[in-house]
This record gives sequence, structure tokens and C-alpha cells, in this order.
Amino acid sequence: MSAGPEPTGTIGEGPLGSELQLQRSFAEPIETVWSVMTESAELEKWIGRWEGDPSSGKVTFQMTAEGEDAPPEECTIRACNPPRSLSVETSVGPNMWHLRCELSHEDGVTTRLFAQRVDDE
Repeated sequence: MSAGPEPTGTIGEGPLGSELQLQRSFAEPIETVWSVMTESAELEKWIGRWEGDPSSGKVTFQMTAEGEDAPPEECTIRACNPPRSLSVETSVGPNMWHLRCELSHEDGVTTRLFAQRVDDE
């Protein structure tokens, strides 16, 4: 019987308090990793797509990885500094999710930190 994948996230402090942080490294240029996170056609290949005008500060996100029944969500773009960082807020039912991604690049490797704020509980 398989025990499943080993958890890789950690709880750390972010700009809004405690957050679940997941870090991954890619042997890709920072611009490639940025486009996979932010261009709707690339994002849809692994999690979902967005529609709208990001310069308005809001887009609609449709999670496609969970099937067609997932309702679209309005995402507010709180900060976007290409190709280094993106933070958004979205609500799922009554819950507000604060998400952020930070990219860094060194010696041919791009590191992505993905974080989601968690409640004190």
C-alpha cells in the first residue's frame, strides 16, 4: 500500500501573516516560468484559465483541473511585478484566499515560491 506523496509545504511568515509555502525549482528561464503562471493559455494546461483585462485589476478565473463543474471566481490582482511577483485575492464561497507567487533566478534555475495565507487556527 502506498503512503502517498511526502508533504513539501511549510508554514512561514509572509506579508499578510502565516501562510502555507510551497517551493519548486525549474531549470528554465524566469520568463518561461512567469508565462506558465500568468498567460491564460499556458495556465490552462495545468490548473485553469482566466478571462478579462488584467490591467483593470480583476479577472475571472475558471478552475479546469477540477472538471467543468467548478464555478468561475473573480480574482483581484493586488500586486503584479513581472517577472518576479504576483499576488491575488479570490473568494471561494464565504472564504477569501490570499495567494502569492515569488520568482527568483540564479545559475540557470528559477525558483518559485507559492504561498497561501492561512488562518491562525
